[in-house]
Amino acid sequence: MPSKRDTPSLDLSPELPEVVSRDFNLFYKPDPKPEVAGVRELTRALDSFVSGAGTAMVLGAEQKEKTENENLAVQQHLDLKLSFNDAVKQGKIPKEANPYFIQKYQQIELGEKARKFKDGVIQRYGELGVKENADAGAFDNFYNSELKKFFTENQLGLFQPNDLAKGFFNQTDKFRNELYSQHSNSQLGKVTENYKKGFKNDIQGFLTDDGTENSLQNIGDKITNYIKDKTANGLGNTSAQEYLLEALKEYVGNTNDFDFAQKVLDRVPNFIKLGTDSLGNVKGLKDEFNQLQDTLIDRQIAQEERAIKQNAIKYSQEKRFLKGRLDDENFDFQQFKKSNEYTSLTREGKEFAETYWAKSSTSFSTKDNEDVKNKVNEFITNGEYDEAEKYLLEIGSNQLTKNTWTELNQKIDIYDATKANGLINNSTLTNFKDDIDTKVKAINKNGTVVDPRLANDLDAYARQWLFENASKYPPKSLELRDAFKEAITKEYNDIIQNFVSDKYKTIKKETYNPEKINKSNTGSTGSSNQPEKADMKKLTRKDRRTTKVVKADPELTIDLEKVEIIPSNLTGAGLRKYQRDNPNAITQEEYERLVKKQTQNNLAGQGNIGGST
Repeated sequence: MPSKRDTPSLDLSPELPEVVSRDFNLFYKPDPKPEVAGVRELTRALDSFVSGAGTAMVLGAEQKEKTENENLAVQQHLDLKLSFNDAVKQGKIPKEANPYFIQKYQQIELGEKARKFKDGVIQRYGELGVKENADAGAFDNFYNSELKKFFTENQLGLFQPNDLAKGFFNQTDKFRNELYSQHSNSQLGKVTENYKKGFKNDIQGFLTDDGTENSLQNIGDKITNYIKDKTANGLGNTSAQEYLLEALKEYVGNTNDFDFAQKVLDRVPNFIKLGTDSLGNVKGLKDEFNQLQDTLIDRQIAQEERAIKQNAIKYSQEKRFLKGRLDDENFDFQQFKKSNEYTSLTREGKEFAETYWAKSSTSFSTKDNEDVKNKVNEFITNGEYDEAEKYLLEIGSNQLTKNTWTELNQKIDIYDATKANGLINNSTLTNFKDDIDTKVKAINKNGTVVDPRLANDLDAYARQWLFENASKYPPKSLELRDAFKEAITKEYNDIIQNFVSDKYKTIKKETYNPEKINKSNTGSTGSSNQPEKADMKKLTRKDRRTTKVVKADPELTIDLEKVEIIPSNLTGAGLRKYQRDNPNAITQEEYERLVKKQTQNNLAGQGNIGGST
C-alpha cells in the first residue's frame, strides 16, 4: 500500500516545454500567459540558490522517495490489474497516495490505453479501406475521428493534461507518424500504378486500324511521340519500355482481331524509334516479341477450337443418333421425316440425315478398295472425324463393302465420342503403347515388316472399351479407372504374346490389315501429333558396290528418325507456329512416300544381296 505524504509537495522537475504533440493539440490548446516583469531574473536567482550546497540532501531524499513509490506503482498495477479510479473506489489504493506513486500508476495505465488505441486503429484502417482512399485529407479525417472517439469512450479527460502528454499522446504521436508514412507510400504506389494504367490504356488506344494504307506506320509514329513526351517529362526509359511491353501483352491477351494484331506485332515495332534505331531491331526485345506472337497464336488456336467444339457438340450428338436409327434395316425414312424428331434437328442434322440415308441405300462394292479404307483410317488417326465421315459418305459408299462402310462409320463415332475422355491419356496406356512401338521398331530394323503404327491398335481397343463401358461407372471414378486399366493391361499382354510367337512377321508380303491384329476390329489409329519415324538399315560395304545409283538419290539418305510429321489438322496460325518450331517438318503424304521409297529400295537391296553368290 503506498504511503501517504506528510511533507509539503515539492515539484523539482524542470519546467515543461511547450507541448508540440499533434495528438495532444487536438484536445488541449492552452492560451499563452503574459510574462510578469522581473520573473525571469527571480527564477534565475532561485535556480542559483536551489543548486547550492544546501539543497543536496533534500534532492537525494526526494529522489529516493520518487524511486520507491514508482517501483511500488509498477508492482501494484501488475497485481491489481485495475484502473487507478477503480482501484481507489475499491479501496485498494488510498486517494491521498504519494504523488510519485499516482503519477507512475497512471502513466502505466495510459501506456496500456495507447496500445489499445493503436490496435483498434489498425483494425479500423483496414475495415474502412482508408488505404484505398486517395483523397488528400482522408487519413487525417480518419485518424482524428478515431482518436476523439477513443478519448471520449475511455474517459481520458479525467487525467491531467501533462500526464496525458507523457503517458498517452507521446506514444500515439509516434504511431500516427508511422501509419501516415505507410499510408503515404501506399498512395504513392497507387499514383505510380494509376500512371502506368493510364500509359497502357493510351498505348492500346493507338492500336486501331485507321483505314489508311499507312495505318501501321501511323500507329508507330503515335507511340513514338507519346513515349518521347513521357520520357521528356520525367518517365525513365526503362520504365517506358516496360510499360509498352505490358500494354502490348494486355492487348494480345484481350483482342479478338487476330489478323490485325498479327500485323501490329510484325510491323509496328519497326516504326517505333526511341533512339538511333527502331524498337523492332533491338536484339534484347526479340524474345519478348516472339513470346507475344506465340501468345496471340495460342489464343487464336484456342478460340477456334472452342468455337468448333461448341458448334459441333449438338451436331455430333445428332449424327450418332441418326446413324443408330438409319442403320436399322426396317427404318422408314419418309415416315421419320414427318416426326417431331426430324423437325427438331438442326439444318446440318437434316442435311446429314438425307445424305447418310441416300448413301446407305446405294449399291456397295463387293470388294474393299484398300486405298479408300486406309484414307478413312488416316483421317481418324489424325483426329479429323468430320473429314473421315465426309470422305466415307462421298467415296466409300461405292468403294467399300457394306460391312466395312458400316464398321468405319461406327469407328468414327467411337473416336469422336471418346476424344475428350481423360483416360485416353492415361499413363499406363501411354507406357504400353510406347513399349509396343519399341518392339515394332526392333522387328522393322532391317526393313518395314509390320506397319509402324501397330502400337496404336491398343489405343483403338481402349477407345472402344470406353465407348461401350464408361457409362456403367460414375464419371471420373476410381472404379472406372481401375476397370479400364485392367482391360487395357489384358489386351497389352495379348499383343506382347503375339510378338513372342512371331505372329506379326507373317504380314511382311501382305497389305497391312489392322483387323488381323486388333481383336476389337476397329482398325489402326493414333494421334497425329506424334510423328511417325522409321529406322532404315545402313548399307554395308558389300552393298555399296551394287547400290551406287541409290546413293545418288538424296531422298534415300534422309534419316526419317529426325523428321517431324505435320499434323494434318493444323492450318493457319497453328501450322505457321509448328513449321517455325520444327524446321524438319514434312507432311504425312511426303513421309509415307519416303518410307515406301526407302523400304522398296532396302528390300530390293536385300534381294540382290541374298540372290548373289
